[in-house]
Amino acid sequence: MGKILSLREAINLIWETVEIGREMESGCPYLFIVGAGISAPEILTANGIIDQCKKKVEQLCQGDEEKLQRICDTAERLGENSAKYYSYWFEQAYKNKIHRQQYLKSIMNNSRISMSNLLLAQILNIKTIATTAITPNFDNHLLKSLNLLGNYDVFSANNMLDNIALNANSKTVQIMHVHGTYEFYDCCNLESEIAKIAQGQGIKTTAGTIEEFLKTKSPIVIGYSGWEDDVIMSKLKERLEYAALPYKLIWFCYSGKDYEKLPEWLKENEEVVFVLPEKKMDMRSEIENRIDDKAEDIALPAEDVLSALIARFGFKSPNLFSNPIQYYIDLIDGFLPEKIEIFPTKSWKRRLDYVEEHLGDIEKNIILLDESAARKDIVGTTSILKKMDYMFIPADDLEHILSGVIMPMVPSQNRIEDMSDQLAFLDVVLNLLTAKKKDISEEEMAKYLKKILGAMPYPGKDFGKEKLIHVFDKMLGIACLEEQRLLILGAKSELVDGEEQKNLLNEVVTSGSRELGNEKIARLVLNAVYWQIKLQGTLTEEHKNLLCTIRAMYAENEKILEYFYAILIEIYEEKADGGFAIEDVISQIREKNLPSHLLIRVYRIQADEETDTGNRIKIASETVQEYDMEEIQNCRGCLDYAHLVITVVCERLKLKEHVDRKYIEYAIQLCEKEGGCPLIVKNVVRMLQIYVAHVENLYEKQEICKKATRVCEKSKLYEEWIYFNESYVSELDQREYEKYLEEHEKYREYKQAADKIHEAVEAYIHLEKDVCKDLLFEAPECFDQIFEGKYNPALLNICFVARRGEGSELNISVLDVLERIDWMMGDAIYHINKALTLVEQGDWGNAQCEIRKIEENLDGAIEWWNREEVVGKREKALVFLLLSLEDKLRENMISSEKLEEMKVFAIENIDLPAHVKEKIDV
Repeated sequence: MGKILSLREAINLIWETVEIGREMESGCPYLFIVGAGISAPEILTANGIIDQCKKKVEQLCQGDEEKLQRICDTAERLGENSAKYYSYWFEQAYKNKIHRQQYLKSIMNNSRISMSNLLLAQILNIKTIATTAITPNFDNHLLKSLNLLGNYDVFSANNMLDNIALNANSKTVQIMHVHGTYEFYDCCNLESEIAKIAQGQGIKTTAGTIEEFLKTKSPIVIGYSGWEDDVIMSKLKERLEYAALPYKLIWFCYSGKDYEKLPEWLKENEEVVFVLPEKKMDMRSEIENRIDDKAEDIALPAEDVLSALIARFGFKSPNLFSNPIQYYIDLIDGFLPEKIEIFPTKSWKRRLDYVEEHLGDIEKNIILLDESAARKDIVGTTSILKKMDYMFIPADDLEHILSGVIMPMVPSQNRIEDMSDQLAFLDVVLNLLTAKKKDISEEEMAKYLKKILGAMPYPGKDFGKEKLIHVFDKMLGIACLEEQRLLILGAKSELVDGEEQKNLLNEVVTSGSRELGNEKIARLVLNAVYWQIKLQGTLTEEHKNLLCTIRAMYAENEKILEYFYAILIEIYEEKADGGFAIEDVISQIREKNLPSHLLIRVYRIQADEETDTGNRIKIASETVQEYDMEEIQNCRGCLDYAHLVITVVCERLKLKEHVDRKYIEYAIQLCEKEGGCPLIVKNVVRMLQIYVAHVENLYEKQEICKKATRVCEKSKLYEEWIYFNESYVSELDQREYEKYLEEHEKYREYKQAADKIHEAVEAYIHLEKDVCKDLLFEAPECFDQIFEGKYNPALLNICFVARRGEGSELNISVLDVLERIDWMMGDAIYHINKALTLVEQGDWGNAQCEIRKIEENLDGAIEWWNREEVVGKREKALVFLLLSLEDKLRENMISSEKLEEMKVFAIENIDLPAHVKEKIDV
C-alpha cells in the first residue's frame, strides 16, 4: 500500500534524494508529470470544459428536448468514469476534430500564464530536481514561462513526431505534450484518441518514450487527475508491475476526493507516496465554522507544492522576479549586437545601468525582499524586514512591499516551515502595518488583516500562548473593521481564563449587540454567547433575550438561522440549560425548512436523553426512515445519522428483538460517506462486531463478515479485520477453510504469522525459550508487510521477553515500543506489561495508573500470570499486588489465602515504596 505523507515529509524526501544523487553524481533523479492543475485557474480544467460543452449541447438541442434528455441520460451512466464522461460531452458539443482543436485554441490563445507554470519553470531552470516535464495539457504556457525567465534553450515535443528528439539524460529542459498542443491539428482529446496513443508500439512512440524515461527517472506528479486509459497511466501501471522504480514515485493530490478516485493498483503499490492536503484549521475559519460545520474543503494546489519545493531547496530567484532592471539589461545584451545603431539601446542601457548603480538603501532592501520572496524564504524575508527603517518607505514602494512581496508570502495552510518561523514573519509584518497605519487606507488594512487572520494558527495547539496573545494584541491595535476586532477578541478569549476571559467575551457580546445588523457580527455574537453558556453551564435570561432578538432579526435569513440553531443544539450537547424546549426547537427547524442535518442532530440528542428504551428506539428508527442518507452532505450529519442507526441495532439486540437487515446495510453504506470518516467507520465496525456475535443465521453472518472485512481493510482497522475474518472461518469445515485461505492471500499470510506467535507462546510455556525467541523475531516482519507497519500483534510478546531479558535487545526501549502499540489500549496484558516495565524503573505512580486503564481481557491476563513456573514467583506476586492495589481483582479470580501469601512475599522480596507498603493490608 502506498504511503501517505505530509507535504513537509514529501518535500524533505525529494530534497534528500536529490542531495544523495549529487554526492553520487547520478544526475537528476526525477521528472515532472503535470496536469491541468498547473494551468488553473487561467485555463479551464476538464470540469470547466464539461460545463461549457453542456451549455453548447443545450444550445444545439434547442427545440428538441427529447434528444437533450437522451444525451443527458447517457452522460449520467458514464459519470463514474471521468475520462468517458469528459469525452462524451466534448464530442457531443464538437463532433469534428478540427472544431475541437479550434475550441481549445479559443480558450488557450488569449489566456494568461498561471503562477504554477512560472514556479515550475523556475524549478526546471535550475536543473537540480528534473529537466523534463511530461504533460497531457494542450497549452504551451510552461514553454512561455521558461522563455519569459530567459531560457530559450528548451525543447518542446508538441506532437508524436517530436518524441524522437527527447532524451532521458538530456541536460536541456524538455517538455513532452503526450496528446499534442492546441496548435496542432492532431492533438488528442477524446478517450478513444487518448487510448490509441496509450497503445502505441515502438521505442519512439509516445508510450515508448515515456517507458524509456521511467527506466531511470521517477515521477513527481502535480495537478494531474490520473485518467485510467491515458498513456501516462498505462505506462506507469506497466512500469510498476514490472519492477520497482529507481526512486519513490511522489503523487501530490489536490484533494482527498482526488486521491479516492485513483485506481487501486496505484494506491496499493508500495513504491508510490501520496501527499494529501492536511486539515489545519486557521483562527478565522475555526471560529466562524466551528458550530455549523461549513469549513471549505481543504486542498493542496499546485502552487503550494511548487512553492514548498522552491523554499526547501532555496533556489536562486530569476531576475524577472527579483530584479527587473537587470533582467532587461541582460535581455538587451543577449539579443542585440553591441554596435547596433538603429535604436537608442545603448542610451537606454546606460540609463538602466545608472539606475542600478545609484539605488538607495530602501531600493536595495526591496530588491533583497523580492529575491527572498521569489525563493519563498519566510525566514530571510523576516530578517530583511527587521532591518528596514519603515519611516522612509515611499508610498509606492510600501504598496509593492505589502501587496507584491508580503501578502503572497503570508502562509497558506500548506507550508513546510516551522510554525514559530511563520509566527515570527506575521509579527514583523504587523510591525510594518502598525508603523505605516496612517499611510494605509482602512479598506486596504482590512484586506491585509483578513489575509493574516486566515494564516493565524488556531489557539491552544503547539504554540506558546504568550506569543499568540502578543500577535493578537498587535492586530487589535490596527483593526479598522468592527467584525475583525470582535473576531480577534473572540480568539484571544480562548487563550486566557478567569476574569480576563469573561471580560473579553462580554466585550464581544456587548459591542456586537450594538451592530447586530451586520451578519458577520451577529454570527460572532452567537459564538461568544455559546462560549459564555458553556463556561457558566446555564443560559441566562439576557442570553435568551439576545438569542431571540437575533432569531427575529434574521427570520428570513436561512444561513443565520442555521447557525443560530446549530449553536442552540451545541448548548444542548454540552448538557447546559438551553432555555428552549427541545420539541420547540424541532418544530421551529421544521417550520423554517432548515437543512436536515440539524434535525438529525436534535433527534440524536433527544434519543440519547430518552430513558425508556422503547422510546429511544422509536425516535432513532423514525428519524432514520424519514431521511435519506444520500442527501446528507454534512460530515456531522452523517455522524449523527450513523449514531441513530447504531442505536436502533444495539438497543434491539439488548432487548433480544429482531434487527431489520436494512439497518446493517445502512451502517455499511455510511462507511463510504464523507470519504470514509474514521469516527463513523470505527463506531459502525464496533456495532457490526456486536451484531455478528448475535447472528444465528450462518449465511447472514458470513455476508456481514465479508462486507465488514472490506470496510476494515479500506480503513486500516486491522485488529477488527482479523476479527471478521476469524468470525467468517469459524463456521467452515476443513475443506472450506483451506479454500478460503487459498482465495484470500492476505489472511493466509496473517494466519501463518499468527501460528508462529502461537507456537512461540507454547514453546515459552514449555520453557523452550530459544525456540520461542526464533519464532517471535520471525513474525514481526511478516505482520509489518501485511499491515503496512500499522498493526503488529507480535510486538507485545517481544516486549514481554525483552522486558525479562530473555530475547534479543531492541533498538529502542521496551517502554517506547509499548507506547507505539496504541491499538492495545485497554487490554489487561498490555497494561500489565507496561506497569511492570515502569516498576523496574521505580515509577510506581505511573505503573498504578496503567493498571487503572485496564478495561478488558483481565481473565486472560490472570490465567497467564498464574503460571508461576513460567513467569516466576516474583513477577506473579508483583502483578497480583498491582491488581489488588487498584481493586481490579474479583472474588473468583484468586483466593484470599493465595493473595495474602503473595502480598507477604512481595513485602519480603521486592523493594516497595512506602505508600505501597502502607496500603497493603496483611
